[in-house]
Parts: sequence; C-alpha cells; structure tokens
Amino acid sequence: MRKKNLLVAVLITGVLLIAGKNVCHAEKLFVGYAGLGADLSHVWIFKEAGLFEKYGLDVVPIYFSGGRPLMQALLAGNIQLAATGGITSVRSIVAGGELIIVAGYLNKIASAFFTAKEITRPEQLKGKVAAISGFGTSSHALTEMALKRLGLIPIKDVAIVQVGDQTARFAALQANTVQGTIIAPPFTLLARRNGFNLMLDLPNAGIPWLQQVIIASKSFLVSKPDTARNFMKGFVEGLALWQNDRDKTTKLLARFMRIDIKKNADILTEAYDYMKNIAEKKPYPSVEAIRLQLDMIAETDPKAKEIRPDQVLDLKVLREIDESGFIDRLYHKR
Repeated sequence: MRKKNLLVAVLITGVLLIAGKNVCHAEKLFVGYAGLGADLSHVWIFKEAGLFEKYGLDVVPIYFSGGRPLMQALLAGNIQLAATGGITSVRSIVAGGELIIVAGYLNKIASAFFTAKEITRPEQLKGKVAAISGFGTSSHALTEMALKRLGLIPIKDVAIVQVGDQTARFAALQANTVQGTIIAPPFTLLARRNGFNLMLDLPNAGIPWLQQVIIASKSFLVSKPDTARNFMKGFVEGLALWQNDRDKTTKLLARFMRIDIKKNADILTEAYDYMKNIAEKKPYPSVEAIRLQLDMIAETDPKAKEIRPDQVLDLKVLREIDESGFIDRLYHKR
C-alpha cells in the first residue's frame, strides 16, 4: 500500500513539475488593443480562454485608449502585435512605419453614428461637436464619412474633438459635451436605450471596410516566426470559439466589459451576436476595403497613391495555417 501511495505521489509530482515547466517556459508576448468595445475584446477573451497558452504563449493584453498611442507603442517595440482599426494601421504603414497587417478579422463596418436626443435631423448638427478617439484613427475616418453622407462638411459644419475610446465618447454624449459620435455594439444598444438618435447606420450602408486587424512589427515577424505562428493559431481558434460556444464567450465578454450578465443580458446578446455575424472565420483582410482606405488616406497623404493593398499585408503565416487544414478542422471536429 505504501509503495502504491509512493508511486501515486511520484506521478502527481511529475505532472506538477511538467505543468510548472510549461508555464515557466511559456513565451511572453505583449499585445495591444485600442478600446473596450466588443469589436476589440477578442485578444483578451482568447487569452482568458487559455487559447494562447495552449500554443506555448503567455500573451499579455495591453489596453490603449486609442489607435494613435497604440501605434506609438508598437513602433517603439513596447508591444509586438496589436488589435486595432484597419485605417489606423494602413495610415501608419503609409507614413513609413515598419509595420505590417497579418490578419483582418472584421471586414465590415461595426459602428453607427449617433446624435444627442435633441438632434433628429442632419442639419441640426451644424455648429455642434462630434467626438472621435483621435485624429487619424478609424473613429475619425468613419465620423468624417458619416458627416459627408449626411450632407455636412467636417470641421466647417461640425467640429471634431479627440475624446478617447468608445466608453469615453459615449460618456461625452451622455454629458452633452458632444452631440454626435461613432460607436459599435453594445454601445449602440445603450444609446438607443438612453434615447439617443441613430443618425446613420453605417453597417448597412454596403461600404467595404477594414474595421479591425492584427498588425505586427516587421522585425517581430522576421525574428519570431514560430511565435507569430503560435499566436495566429490561438487567435483563429478563438474566432472558432466565438462561433461555436455562446455561453463561454458571453461570460468572458461580460468580464471584459465589466457587465452584469443577469442585468444586461440584452446588451451582451447584441454584442455577441453582432460580432459573430460579421467576424471572419478565416481572417483574410478585404483587399477592396484596403483600396478604399488608401484612397481616403491619399486625400491628405499623397504617398498613399503609390501603395498597393498587397504592400500593407503579410499573410504568409495565416495562409500556412489555413492551407494545413487547421482552420477547417476547428469548424468540422464536431
């Protein structure tokens, strides 16, 4: 009996040592994300689900209040990868940053333009203020797009101010310090619930758009190809988790957004369902969307006219994983 107990103890000790060894040897990877909306929750959720650790990575998600400070951190080497807006990423590459887009997991606009309660017609926005996260970001580009489609001239008709991420912009709308802003689910539901007006439903406007991407420093891809591959495996497996496991994903989304599941089930349902419907199972960026964004950037930066969509992309890792059958197996293993 003593020998049996000793054997069990040795086996348990061995398992613990192996587990500890795996944790100790997990490679630390700093990954930024630029906001607290559902469209930027993916890296955090996939980390909490243990999907990166499964591939030997200790991913540390780092929050940034907008795309610009995130890009600065990426360029400085403080983070190696980031989940952020497509046009912010393309703009940074056009400006000469040694960065490259490695995946595009949202290829549709996820945001809508909401206005203050008293503003029910576009012309009432004249002389008012619209909030963005920062100049040169996705929220900036989408705000200008929305205003133009509403027959208004950005800056001339409507002032544009930098406020911060969606949480800050929604708070500014509530405080009436701004009268318009771009927000995505679940803030769209909160806006409707609070009586704000949906002035332009961009998701249904049929505009090709690179909403959210994974961007990396070129030096990281060259020096750490295995790390990049393992990150991508964890990420695409996370996209499959979102598609296949509502309960687990919703619980993690609630934690990310600090929302009480029982009190705000409708908010979580809207956020989860919307992201499930627009997210790519295979996160290849839309070339058509990149072309549109390059044209928009070219209005203020002529260098964008000389750049082709393929020059802002490096899809080698994603293609390698896809062609191995890895992604297809995630959806057909049931």
